[in-house]
Amino acid sequence: MIFSRLVRVAATSLSSTVAPSVSSPRNVSFSSAAARNRNFNSPTNRSGNELYRRISPVGDPRVSIVPILDSWIEEGRSVAKQQLVSYIKELRYYGRHYHALEISKWMTDKRHLDLTSRDAAMRLDLIARVNGIKQAEQYFDGLSGQLEGINTYGALVNCYCRAQSVEKAEEIMQKMRDLGIANSILTYNTMLGLYHRVENKEKFDALVKEIDDSGISFDAMTYNILISSYGAVLDVNGMEQILIRMKSNPDVNPDWAVYNNAATIYRKSGMKKKAIEMLEKAEGLITKKKDIQAYYYLITNYAAMGEKSRVVGVWELFKKNGKVLNKGYMDVISSLLKLEDFETAEKIFDEWESQNLSYDVRIPNILIGAYSRSGLMEKAETMVERVIKKAGEPHANSWLNLAIGYLKLGQTYKAMETMKRAVNGSKSGWRPDPRALEDFLGQLKETGVCLEEVKELIQLLTDTNVVPVTVGDRFLMNLPLNGVNA
Repeated sequence: MIFSRLVRVAATSLSSTVAPSVSSPRNVSFSSAAARNRNFNSPTNRSGNELYRRISPVGDPRVSIVPILDSWIEEGRSVAKQQLVSYIKELRYYGRHYHALEISKWMTDKRHLDLTSRDAAMRLDLIARVNGIKQAEQYFDGLSGQLEGINTYGALVNCYCRAQSVEKAEEIMQKMRDLGIANSILTYNTMLGLYHRVENKEKFDALVKEIDDSGISFDAMTYNILISSYGAVLDVNGMEQILIRMKSNPDVNPDWAVYNNAATIYRKSGMKKKAIEMLEKAEGLITKKKDIQAYYYLITNYAAMGEKSRVVGVWELFKKNGKVLNKGYMDVISSLLKLEDFETAEKIFDEWESQNLSYDVRIPNILIGAYSRSGLMEKAETMVERVIKKAGEPHANSWLNLAIGYLKLGQTYKAMETMKRAVNGSKSGWRPDPRALEDFLGQLKETGVCLEEVKELIQLLTDTNVVPVTVGDRFLMNLPLNGVNA
């Protein structure tokens, strides 16, 4: 039987092969291959790209890139400040804040280069992300002269807004007003975004009025935030008034995100035709390779409306216009499976495997979950076998999905054994999807399995901290004893 073979293969591979760690989608996409295609604007472009190619593969933030920078100088090479700043921006874009901060500090500590106020603002933001808001405040307090101005004040406001520290953000914003430097729409956008997230409509509306009264022009981000605010309450009329105002502003060139946002609101309001019109506009505004995030949103939005042909169309456009990485494959496969198009999803999965990208076990697990929910257990088992051959022991969620599938088919023994394998083979700190675990435990109640076996499984879940003891106790208390064999 396939199940028996799976257990044997997994047991053999577990001792010899460790499943690779999975980086976040943004970090995965930051590869040396991608770096070779970048074109940094610098007088030392060719030399600078060579240094960048040395830096880019170091994806682990625990590994310092300072030795690479030092070695570059020891080789008698030089690097322009403009080049270093471009590296910082690129690393920030891909979420590699620790390495970006290292370069920023290396610029001044080792190369003794002067910072502009923009450089200081970037460093402040990076310190907050890497070391926390307290150290960012200390850095800000130590600034003086030309480094103390609209850029660094704005960066501090942004840090507080990201942390949802409303009072501190308002305090710095007021100081900017007092100093006469509250004249950037960027800072106002940051505050608007904060009020939107904390759902303070009164302050949100008051700030919009302040922007209007001060004569500061809205930009595309302002309109996007306003659209989001109306979308939160599905106020289509209000949103459409914002769209009209945006179109009448000749200084604003809306990007794809504005129209995707509007499309989402139309979709949630049941206005499919208008939603598709907005997505088509968004599609026409994807102009840069860095706009790959746009394809993710378009694919998921079209899928939510059941537009399979449009999902596939955007996917083909995605592949044509840029390098597709793991995040893209995850989104399109997941979207197609929601539309029950297993055939196309499987073809794209095969395509992903052929690309030899970093093996992200979340991608096959999407298929394993879909197969299991649909009762296609032979396909689910075969997919687990493929994962074992490629990456060793599958992720615990793969086993959990199989266990749920077995329960749905009334194969209680297989389900229990597979769930035990999920727990025993999981890495420390594994927290299963609460809905999936609830689904499994809920079905387990109805199977008539021996009460002692259920207790044994719950004990395993709590002993390994997969679920809190209180959750396990609550489950046992709620067992329908008349439906479980004592």
